[in-house]
Amino acid sequence: GIFIKQQEIDLKFKETTKELQIVNHELTDAIRGRTVAQKMLEDSRELLRKLISYQENVRDEECSRIAREVHDDLMSELARIKAHLSTIITDNKKSNVLPDASRDESNHFDRSYR
Repeated sequence: GIFIKQQEIDLKFKETTKELQIVNHELTDAIRGRTVAQKMLEDSRELLRKLISYQENVRDEECSRIAREVHDDLMSELARIKAHLSTIITDNKKSNVLPDASRDESNHFDRSYR
């Protein structure tokens, strides 16, 4: 009686222990898989943050480059106009009437500022 019951208990204990070990192994694998997936997600988010930052820097640099080009072109054009108007004024100091060329240049100057 008691010996047989003890064997049944021991057998049930071994079966349960084996089942728990299998479940434990499956949970460990699932946790490991989830940990790897979480690390991959964190890495991809970090990469995305870096790419967005890089994109913003490239856009800012391009905007700055374009602004410099526009500024340089505008300053060059204004210097040319100023020199031309200065020549016209110098050439016509004795006359109170501006020639047609200076009026055209004046109109061009006005259009440059619009």
